[in-house]
This record gives sequence, C-alpha cells and structure tokens, in this order.
Amino acid sequence: MAGSSRGQLNGKVALVTGAGMGFGSGIYPFAPPPLDRVSWIKRLTCVRDLAITNKFQQEGAKVVAVDVSPKLQESVAELYPDGSVVAVIGDVSKVDTWNKALETAVNKFGKLDIVVNNAGVIYDNTPSHEVEEEEFDRLMRINVKSLFWSCKVIVPYLQKRGEGGNFVNLSSTGASRPRPGVTWYSTTKGAVSIMTKSLGVEYAPNKIRFNAILPALGETAM
Repeated sequence: MAGSSRGQLNGKVALVTGAGMGFGSGIYPFAPPPLDRVSWIKRLTCVRDLAITNKFQQEGAKVVAVDVSPKLQESVAELYPDGSVVAVIGDVSKVDTWNKALETAVNKFGKLDIVVNNAGVIYDNTPSHEVEEEEFDRLMRINVKSLFWSCKVIVPYLQKRGEGGNFVNLSSTGASRPRPGVTWYSTTKGAVSIMTKSLGVEYAPNKIRFNAILPALGETAM
C-alpha cells in the first residue's frame, strides 16, 4: 500500500508493539479499494488488524510491526508487498523480542526513530481479591515489563545515534479514574503514566521524548 501524500512521517522508522491487538486493531483508517467480495473481506480484516501500523505507513513511515500472534506475518504480507512494513513475532515481555525488533529495524530500514508501546492485556471485571496470581503476573509482564525492556534496549541505541527519538505509550483513563473490578489493570496503567512522565524528564537532554495516550473505551477486545 502506498503512503499518504501528506507524508508527515516521511523518512521515519517506527516500531509498533501489539500491532494486531487492542487499539492496534481498533481503528479503520481507510476504505479498501474495490475488490471481489472475498478479497475485500480479507483485505478489510488485515486493515483492522494493523490499524496503527497502517496509519504510520500512510504518513510515510517504515514500520516494524511486533505481535505475539503468528497471523501478523500473513496480514503484513497481504497489505504491504512493497516491504514498507515488516513483521516480528515475539513476546514483548522478553528482551529477545526487543533485540530482534531493533535489529530488524536497523538492518531493514537503517535506523529506528519511534516506538509505540501499544501491547497490553486486560481481564474481565472481577473482584480484586478473586484475581489469580497468574493473571496479575501476566498484566505486569505485558503492560509494565514490556516498557522496561523498550527503555533498556532502545534508549541506549537512540543515545548512541544522537538524533533523539520518540516513545508513545498506551496508558488508559483507568490510570487516573480507576474503577472497581479492574483494579490490577488500572494499577499497570498508572505505572505506564508515571514512568512516561519520569522517563520524559530523564531523557529530555538526549532529545528523546516520551508521551502517553489515555484512551477510554474502544471497539476492541481491550
């Protein structure tokens, strides 16, 4: 798919985690071209699954799309045969995934400018004392530890490169307006908001910016 003529991100390279999940799949940024019904449905499904990635690509950026689901490979191949987007399959709570994603960005596109920490998980409304330890650990691993690894792996690269960079972290209105039944999810998003503010101050001298987005409800599983 061709990038937009607006080209606000021409020449930039972005890394998007959770590329096929949550808010990564909840925005429909364009209408697919006329196709036969089967092809149209397949194309629309791919667009849905890669909404954030597609928006960056439309604005002229090259994108490394990261997700734990192997189906990401098929969606990327369907939508971006020109190679402007490449897929990395892996768990963002693991350092190996971040090393692989950075290596892919540098080897494929020559650099990395932007990180979108979109990957995240939630659970069905449950009394807080009934949430199991395994669920709590999963929330912390995906929603919080993944950002730890993004900082630990990507910031040194950006510092060495010396041209600044941008992190966009997906928090939630739950960080500032927590509600009963999802206490531990709100806790993780509170952590995202606080670390975003702190990291923004810490790395401002390196021209590395950190910003958080706090969505409310969306048409996604999140």
